[in-house]
Amino acid sequence: MKPCRLLLPLLLVLAAALAMGAGDAVPEPAQQGPVIVIRLQGPLMPVAADYLERGLELARTRRARLVLVELDTPGGLVTAVRRMVQSILDQSIPVAVFVGPAGAQAASGGVFLVLAADVALMAPVSDMGAAHPIVPMGENRPEDVGLQKAANELAALARSLAEHHGRDPDLSASMVLESRSFSAQEALAAGLVDGLVADRRELLAWLHGRSLRHGDGPEVVLDLEDVAVESVSMNARERILSVLSEPMVAFFLLAVGLLGLYTEITHPGALLPGAVGVIGLLLFALSSQFLPVNWLGAGLLGLGLGLLVLEVKIVSYGALTVGGLACMMVGGLVLFDVPPEMRLPRSLLVGVSLGVGLIAVFLLRLAVRAQLLPPTMGREALVGMEGESLSDLDPEGKVLVHGEYYDARSDRPILRGRAVVVEALDGRRLRVRPAPGRQGE
Repeated sequence: MKPCRLLLPLLLVLAAALAMGAGDAVPEPAQQGPVIVIRLQGPLMPVAADYLERGLELARTRRARLVLVELDTPGGLVTAVRRMVQSILDQSIPVAVFVGPAGAQAASGGVFLVLAADVALMAPVSDMGAAHPIVPMGENRPEDVGLQKAANELAALARSLAEHHGRDPDLSASMVLESRSFSAQEALAAGLVDGLVADRRELLAWLHGRSLRHGDGPEVVLDLEDVAVESVSMNARERILSVLSEPMVAFFLLAVGLLGLYTEITHPGALLPGAVGVIGLLLFALSSQFLPVNWLGAGLLGLGLGLLVLEVKIVSYGALTVGGLACMMVGGLVLFDVPPEMRLPRSLLVGVSLGVGLIAVFLLRLAVRAQLLPPTMGREALVGMEGESLSDLDPEGKVLVHGEYYDARSDRPILRGRAVVVEALDGRRLRVRPAPGRQGE
């Protein structure tokens, strides 16, 4: 009886252990929170990374069942993309990336977000790929060692993400090393994405009941029937910073800032142009926190404006004007170290440079013309005014000019009560002459 008594507890312990093991093998039901939708549209900049991180944090707070990232991007900065990939990988909730709607793209940096997702879906008419890094300014030569190092490093990241989620690592790396691109159907056939859906409603239906494992966490079954969907929109701060992080907007802010300060310098006391210039430069400084500004380009813009100023003061027969406009155009081209799809259009640079140049020259000519006008205030304004002799001037005496009494001197005798004209200032004394045609009065 004693062996049986020892065997019974052993069997109970073994049965409990088997039951626990069987329980681990069964996928856990998904949490009962909402689906959080984050819309990434446009270049992947630091502001977009902030927005994604805030959306993921909200998903954790709301105990969401799923985070859905709707993606349509031409790419962006490597630093911002790496932040976003890390945020997705650190998430404790399953993350789905949908390249949509129809016509959307996940180009360049967008490829890494697709590869980082627990489940990747695309609209039937969409594409992904072309993730080779590029040098923003200058030639992208294959033999460039720095470019090769960056490409190999990003290719390794693509392979790691693909292997982590069971996708083809070689094809994933080829989008970096060979700049390969795939249509939605090609990406599905190559195993780079998990399915094709037309819209969000079809996507939720496709995911309902499927099992997902996020990272090293437990496998969960998605229950998305009649699930609440909450979209996370950019807040006011993110919307403003998103606008300011556009290279075109930042370029206009810099141009307006320089032009405003230039107007204030050439027309002191106007106040409004100076205030607008300071605000423009401050907003540009804020934009530079989110854009990789090449300060050599900003310096060239300032130099170009300076050359336009010298054109009015120095006779160069247009050479300084041409040099100034050339500096402004080259400065605009190299102002931001951004991918080609985010560069400023050359037509815009030419138009803005010519416009700023013409306005600057026009304002400076007005300032020079104003300096050549006779003074209207102070003693200097008396020159050219008419007055009346209060005593005989032979050669000195008293005159009344502009309602005030002055000592005066004349090279010609002038009788009392005759009209005089102020010729010049001689210290505290006026030099006058008889007013033409008025001596017979």
